[in-house]
Amino acid sequence: MNNQLTNTARKVVELLKQEYPNAEIALNYGNTWELLVAVMLSAQTTDVQVNKVTTTLFTKYAAADEKQEIKKFAQTPLEELTNDVSGVGFFRNKAKNIQNSAKQILEQHGGVVPNTMQELTILPGVARKTANIVLGNAYGVYEGIAVDTHVHRIVQRLRLVDLDRIGKGKQRYFKREEDQVLDFKKGANTDKIEQELMQVIPQEDWFMFTYLIIEHGRAVCIAIKPKCGKCLLADLCLAKRS
Repeated sequence: MNNQLTNTARKVVELLKQEYPNAEIALNYGNTWELLVAVMLSAQTTDVQVNKVTTTLFTKYAAADEKQEIKKFAQTPLEELTNDVSGVGFFRNKAKNIQNSAKQILEQHGGVVPNTMQELTILPGVARKTANIVLGNAYGVYEGIAVDTHVHRIVQRLRLVDLDRIGKGKQRYFKREEDQVLDFKKGANTDKIEQELMQVIPQEDWFMFTYLIIEHGRAVCIAIKPKCGKCLLADLCLAKRS
């Protein structure tokens, strides 16, 4: 393990905790199934837009208990469910995955959303990011680090991961004085990024790390023209603009 990198990662976490003490998931949900649905809908869609869609969606599919709600999602005609989630990106595929996940949870898990990484990632449309978010928020289980678009971008800028070991991706550069500097790889492998992070982020911070980074990504370290002059991590960042 790289001790210098581990120390840098710890500094990043502590600084972000001070800056964003109330960082938490921004998606609205009332039970574990609704959390799973909301996270599945959030891919390539903002949390604000997902919350707009789920406000109506969860009201329509509300039931006496969570299992009955899952049954509604499983039994509703796919065309109707597709229309109900049409306000998010890739809604047709997401509707199909949500319905098939509902059926699988009813048939194989007694109507209870699984609480292990292995069982969750077998569900249609559920990869490690979604599973990590559900496990952490619903069950207090921390098996990894959820790598969303903000985490994907910012940990590369901070060089908390080895850019040579996270797979191929479209390399994005920026100009600093006379040099072209690698910003981050768009499309790099999220699972490899997660595994790299798990080596340097203390396990007790795995869950919160995602939400701390998301807050910082929305406020300061945005994808295009990051506000490096206002960044509390600038002194630790190898991709800071001059």
